[in-house]
Amino acid sequence: ADLSLRLADYSHEGIDMMSSYRAGIMWEVIEGYAIRANYSRSQRAPNITELMSPPRGDFDSFTDICDGVTVDSTDVGHDNCRKDAGIQATIQALGVFEEQSSSKYSPNTGNPLLSEETADTYTLGITMAPSFLEGFQMSVDYYDITIDDVITSIDNEDILRNCYASKVPYGEGNAFCNDIRRDSEGQIQEVLQREFNLNQWQTRGVDVAAAYSYSLGEYGNLRLRADWTHLIEWSETFEDNDGLQSNDYVGELSSGFFQDKVSTSVSWTLDKLRVTWRTKYKSSIVDDFDRLYHPEDGWYALQAAN
Repeated sequence: ADLSLRLADYSHEGIDMMSSYRAGIMWEVIEGYAIRANYSRSQRAPNITELMSPPRGDFDSFTDICDGVTVDSTDVGHDNCRKDAGIQATIQALGVFEEQSSSKYSPNTGNPLLSEETADTYTLGITMAPSFLEGFQMSVDYYDITIDDVITSIDNEDILRNCYASKVPYGEGNAFCNDIRRDSEGQIQEVLQREFNLNQWQTRGVDVAAAYSYSLGEYGNLRLRADWTHLIEWSETFEDNDGLQSNDYVGELSSGFFQDKVSTSVSWTLDKLRVTWRTKYKSSIVDDFDRLYHPEDGWYALQAAN
């Protein structure tokens, strides 16, 4: 069994004494078989960049919710898109407003009102090294991590949606609209990404690792290894103009969270000679959950926000 505690005191306004602690146990039930369990509470204060940084230049790829607006289009948010003077001018001149590039300027900036984030982590696992199979080892672990008041920024698509397609009216009274700047033709010049204490991040999954070593006698030694990670959930929950919004990023290209990842290797050694073969597998992903495939004509369209 083990216990740990860490205390930290911060002088920044809104951040006082913080505590992080951990409790864990590992029990070998019978020889070669053990179970382990851990719980930890961790707190992290925002750093100077997250608190004080002025806008820092950055470009992101995202789709403008106003792309495709015409004088009578009925897609989600298009009524408010037509209220922008630049978009309206383009519609009158060309009949339709179309975004010119998916890569747009989206600087990051700090927020002096941030407070600490708090994480709760649970893990439960077993390890096996059976005597009847010499050289074999295996471990299986389940983890569940929840971070409350997580310090991060809101996705550009969600900023646009909250400005043009939420229950809060479009305009200066909508805080999300104030972070969007367009030129005289309606093209996005800047979407400002601020740091916030969002409601929650949560991830759950299973890790499996196995290894086997086998002697070939005078022909050397053989070692096999495999590692598999299965991601059950990787989600972000935050409160926007329409209440709680939840995004699950499992299987999305831009997030990089594959549902399954497997790596395997086989090594053969003989004296000072070693030969190794490795391979990796990653499950399928989509380029963006904001897109839907239309098989009848082979193009992607912006998904309507619900």
